[in-house]
Amino acid sequence: MTTVPILRNRNIGKYLFVSKQLFQLHTVNKTIGIGFLADISCTLIQQTEYPRDCKEVSDTYFASQPASGVYFIQPDAYPEPFEAYCDNDLDNGGWTVLQRRQLGSVSYNRTWEAFKNGFGFLGSDFWIGNDKIAFLTNQKHYQIRLEFENAAGLAFFITYDKFRISDEWGQYALFSIGAYSETGESFLEWCPSNEIFSSEACERSCEDPDTCLSSSFRTEQEKCVCVGDFLIQGAACIPRSQCNCFVADKGDLLTHDESYVNSSCTGRFTCRNNHLVIEDLHRCSDDATCDARDGVNRCQCIDGYEGDGVTCERLPMDCSDLYVDGIRNDGVYTIYPDGWLNGIQAYCEMTSNGGGWTFLQRRSSASVGFYRTWEEYKNGFEHPSRDHWLGYNAIQKSNSQEFSTHDRDNDDWSSYDCAEGHRGAWWFSGNYHCQRDNSTDYCMSNCHYCNMFRDGNDDCVLCANAHLNGVYGEYTENAQGSNIFWGGMKYGCSLQYTEMKIRPI
Repeated sequence: MTTVPILRNRNIGKYLFVSKQLFQLHTVNKTIGIGFLADISCTLIQQTEYPRDCKEVSDTYFASQPASGVYFIQPDAYPEPFEAYCDNDLDNGGWTVLQRRQLGSVSYNRTWEAFKNGFGFLGSDFWIGNDKIAFLTNQKHYQIRLEFENAAGLAFFITYDKFRISDEWGQYALFSIGAYSETGESFLEWCPSNEIFSSEACERSCEDPDTCLSSSFRTEQEKCVCVGDFLIQGAACIPRSQCNCFVADKGDLLTHDESYVNSSCTGRFTCRNNHLVIEDLHRCSDDATCDARDGVNRCQCIDGYEGDGVTCERLPMDCSDLYVDGIRNDGVYTIYPDGWLNGIQAYCEMTSNGGGWTFLQRRSSASVGFYRTWEEYKNGFEHPSRDHWLGYNAIQKSNSQEFSTHDRDNDDWSSYDCAEGHRGAWWFSGNYHCQRDNSTDYCMSNCHYCNMFRDGNDDCVLCANAHLNGVYGEYTENAQGSNIFWGGMKYGCSLQYTEMKIRPI
């Protein structure tokens, strides 16, 4: 931050903002327009060229010093002459006055355009205009003098020896100001580094950046304050980024005992006694990522793995994975097929047929009805330790044949609902229709098979050669097609026990 001079007493009632060139340049063969402040009148004398500033106004009068007042000037390249107040009483004269605030009669809360063109009255309070200042200060080398008078009547001034601003295209930026000099009175002083002269009272410290320090923190009623993006550490006012507990990766300070894990999850930082302590150095598992959750960075095992993120173990996708992990008891376990972040419960057969079998379905009694809706078959029903259906979402579909329930007919028939006819749910296709008056041997003989059901016209419809989700019970011709069957023949009808289970090969 640039250190600038400040005033201990800010109740200033009068400001004079003036500019003077360093080099004395002679201007010849000129006549000028002269205005006298006393009667605010202006007399224009015919001219061929105007003076470029008040110094040239002063230099034009060889015999005597011109009076202070309003004169016409025209800086290099400025489109037309304009009036300016020239102070010819101060320090051999030649000062072009840029601003005056003395009476308080003119408001300075104005727009960009107003400050560009200037406002006020040259005989009292005014701003000459940024455009005019830009043309003035870019034609020669100028010093600037700032004069002040406070409410107690004390007057003083400050000067800089190289003042220049840019044009409007450059946003009237302050290009240079030069070296500083002053009157040397005791009431003019410098603020300490990074502090500013302000009425703002809320100063904060590196130790507690969220709380304003009490007014008793400082022993004097000073106006130099450490505010904004600067905090107090010890006796110094420093940028937030230089505080001892500033974490660059976070871009902010840690308060006392606050911890932060960096964005790569390789270390934890804790602020203790205004010092940053680095602890818990580690790296995430190859099966984990470093993510921010609830505002805290931590190693997170990826889907399909569990652990603290530093160590991650593969979650079992099916009962076969559990068998490989050493599980040897039959029972219900949680498995994590792809896409099931929270897992599902499944019955695992571990003691027979080589173990590692995942049950999809079991039928052993009539205690559980299987004539159910699409949503129930989708999500599964009943507990895996009893007769149950694991869930179509977990099983997916077989050989591209879509699954059908009585409330969602996906079979290949346009005129029949196979799930309703067979009183269950399955991967029905619909591949045979036999009318009762058809005398062919095939039609007459097959109408007695339990894998066919009769439609409203007493015709026979074949939807599948297997259906393990039908009605549990003994086969009767009246219940033809609705029982649990496999293969269609009578010996495969009304099955009393079924299991569907899978194991990877």
